Amino acid sequence: MTPPIEMIKQALSRSLVRTLDGIGAHRTLAALTTPYVREIQPKGDLAGVRPQPACRQQSILALDADRFRGELELLSANSEFRVLTISWGLLTKLLEAFVDNRALAAASSKNGVSPGQTFAKAEVGTPIHAQRKRYRAFLRKFLPALYDLFGIRALTCTDTRFFQQKDIGWVTAELGVPLVCLYREALYMVPILFERAADRHRKLAPFHFDVVGVQNEITREMLLSSGAFTPDQIEIRGCARMDTYLHRLESDNRASEQPQVTVFSSIRRVARRDGGHIDLSQVMLRVVRRVARLARRCREVRFVIKFKDQHLKEGAREAYEAAIREAAGGIPQNIVFNTDRMAAQDVILQSRVVIAMQSTVVLEAAIAGRPVILPHFRSLTAEAGAEDALMYLGEHHLFDVPADEDDLERMVLERLADPHVSDEVMAGRRALFERYVSPLSGDATERTIAIFEQAIECARARRTTGDA
Repeated sequence: MTPPIEMIKQALSRSLVRTLDGIGAHRTLAALTTPYVREIQPKGDLAGVRPQPACRQQSILALDADRFRGELELLSANSEFRVLTISWGLLTKLLEAFVDNRALAAASSKNGVSPGQTFAKAEVGTPIHAQRKRYRAFLRKFLPALYDLFGIRALTCTDTRFFQQKDIGWVTAELGVPLVCLYREALYMVPILFERAADRHRKLAPFHFDVVGVQNEITREMLLSSGAFTPDQIEIRGCARMDTYLHRLESDNRASEQPQVTVFSSIRRVARRDGGHIDLSQVMLRVVRRVARLARRCREVRFVIKFKDQHLKEGAREAYEAAIREAAGGIPQNIVFNTDRMAAQDVILQSRVVIAMQSTVVLEAAIAGRPVILPHFRSLTAEAGAEDALMYLGEHHLFDVPADEDDLERMVLERLADPHVSDEVMAGRRALFERYVSPLSGDATERTIAIFEQAIECARARRTTGDA
């Protein structure tokens, strides 16, 4: 009788892993990991275009599946690969069977660096280096059994920073199985973010990727500036979650009949180079107060305030509601709070005017041809460090930028009456979107599939010629 899944999970203790390793029972250990491995299923309409099971003999294994933002579902629906995920808890447990986590934390604290840096750059002769050596010896026997059991032909992850993946990547490269990074982060459009990300990659030991697929040109430049990657490793594949949106702009880009102004919430503050911060929350409160006054004045207009999950956790809704009540003596009926997940693009397409900052939403609305009001008030742009921290500060000519609340109100009313955006401005917006977000071709999913197909074929050719 097969034991319940929870019993199997509990059985995968440090002592069991070490015992099975000691007697060479790596195929048994691989079989015990089955409860930790699951197949990604396409969601919603995507399930209808999934290839037949007979075609899906090869598998891609995602090491940090929770960070992919829906891309694994797209890959599963549109390719001939099975897309599998493996438990992060399992990866941590296997690592801790050989590497002393407490010693790692202590060494990191002593040297004032992250555990990832301590792990990645452990020097010969240190306990961490010796423990990693034993862990790699284990992986050289365990990973082939795991890959064979699940038909895994390639690994993927979203970043290089997680030490739970470091030695898995190293040994996978030795085994000749391609490792493809679908690099997730892409917001490097201000100097301080660009520099900090590049510095982080400099401090981590190189990761053994066959390909790093990035979303845009600015991310490619950041990785190259770190010196941790070579130009032939990096391919611009685009942002797969933008594909559907880009296609919608060609066929479904009419605003709702009722005029709508949408305000997108913003993060509370942004970091300055000197270690301080610029407060964005007060600017946004000034915006919503003026929107509340406009809502009382323009009853025929719907005013939508769209929140991100992160901003809700920071208390944005409560703060915005209080500001609206203060300005309007209550919540006008034509103000709507939108807290739906993944609905930002729907809201954009319904809008006649968009107010936003410090987000890619600015560019998503911009390429849809919507007037975008960027509330970079004079008081905000005059703050120390603004040039290093505020997104789109150098692209004001592509947006409407009010000097203060009165100017904001005037712009909203003018844009409600005439939302036209010139061809010249639209051309600049599209170029900015391609540089900072994704190519406008809308084929990021196809590009991503091609990256995996090519990486797997190259690995097969190396094995055939004996170069692996």
